Amino acid sequence: WESMRSRRRESTLSVAVVAVLSVVGGYLLYMFGLWWQYRLVGAVGHQWGTTVVTRAASNFVGLQFLTARSETVEFSLASLLALRVLLPETILIPLGFMLALLLRPAATTTIGRTALVSLAMYIGLVTNTEFNSFRQNIPFMAVMGIVILHAWMPNQRKPLDIPAAKTFAT
Repeated sequence: WESMRSRRRESTLSVAVVAVLSVVGGYLLYMFGLWWQYRLVGAVGHQWGTTVVTRAASNFVGLQFLTARSETVEFSLASLLALRVLLPETILIPLGFMLALLLRPAATTTIGRTALVSLAMYIGLVTNTEFNSFRQNIPFMAVMGIVILHAWMPNQRKPLDIPAAKTFAT
């Protein structure tokens, strides 16, 4: 990442392309998992279309329950939306993370790019399953919060995006 970033500046388009390619990569990993576990060749979880794209997009902002089948959701839509009002961080942190990366791509750090690739690959995997809930996004919340803080309140005294080679040099 560091060598790629040193040669060019991040842009909104490059962040969006990384997100889309990572979602497709997660989708392909799901297909590989089906092959590995069941030896299914050419099997896919679903065909790409508006429903799948909407489901993946809703994952990026913490609203995956809006696109899930009613049989897989335990609570009513009204109660789930009420919970999002009572606990707004479940929407604000993922939404802030995506806005920070898309609106401030120059402030994107290695942590931000890595978190984006990880989250997008995870979303590509889980959009193929019915076991898609916000609980699965919780490990990403802390990192997304750090990325938001860094993008909107950068520390002027020292850069946070130090190449790994310099960090671990003896």
